[in-house]
Amino acid sequence: MKKLTLFFALLLGMFLFPSVETHAAEPRVMAYDLHLDPTAPAGFVRFCYTLNTDAEKVYIIMYAPNGEVAWRRDITSETRRKKGAQSWTFAQLDLPSFKGMTWAIEAQGEDITTLECTNDISGATTKYKFYRPQGVAVDNNPESDFFGRMYITLPR
Repeated sequence: MKKLTLFFALLLGMFLFPSVETHAAEPRVMAYDLHLDPTAPAGFVRFCYTLNTDAEKVYIIMYAPNGEVAWRRDITSETRRKKGAQSWTFAQLDLPSFKGMTWAIEAQGEDITTLECTNDISGATTKYKFYRPQGVAVDNNPESDFFGRMYITLPR
């Protein structure tokens, strides 16, 4: 009964306030599964990450304990900016001290407006184009069973 009441309240709100619009940010390229490879050769550090789609630019950034950027390197190359698992290895001498440091990957790219979906039964790939998405949300929690799933609403 609560769900039905909530549904009607939302429906009534749509008629009372038709000019209210909500806009979600376009989904963008992002890096996840960030970790250091423990099998890197002695004297080297291998940064590992996964991109959800192709990127135009990729940077590794190290932050000092106070949150300031201590080190930033452009690692954009043809292979390191492609969708999927990636890694980059640096000599420890080229890096600032790791004590108290944190690191991140900054990936830059175009908004995602075309999706390719794989049919689990046939394995065929279908392309979808969304010209005017009203709302877009991406489950970007790597711990979620639905990680990477996109939810899109289209206007009529």
